[in-house]
Amino acid sequence: MGIWLALSPKLKLYALMALVFIAAILKLRSDAINNALLLAKAASAEKRLDAIRKANEVEYEIETMGDVYLADRARNWVRENDSDT
Repeated sequence: MGIWLALSPKLKLYALMALVFIAAILKLRSDAINNALLLAKAASAEKRLDAIRKANEVEYEIETMGDVYLADRARNWVRENDSDT
């Protein structure tokens, strides 16, 4: 603390300006890192959503195919309509 008081006002101003400059650079760096992380998370989430959509489409197709084939197989086991009785 003693050294700070011994400095001239002009040097104190330069020292404060240097600290503000360093803080601004660190803040910009931090913001850039956070932005890159958000972009990576967004890309990862988009890939997961695409995978889920594709899985749902495949599941829907399988269910649809299963329903059609179930009806075909059921015809083999169900009696025909007897109009006599």
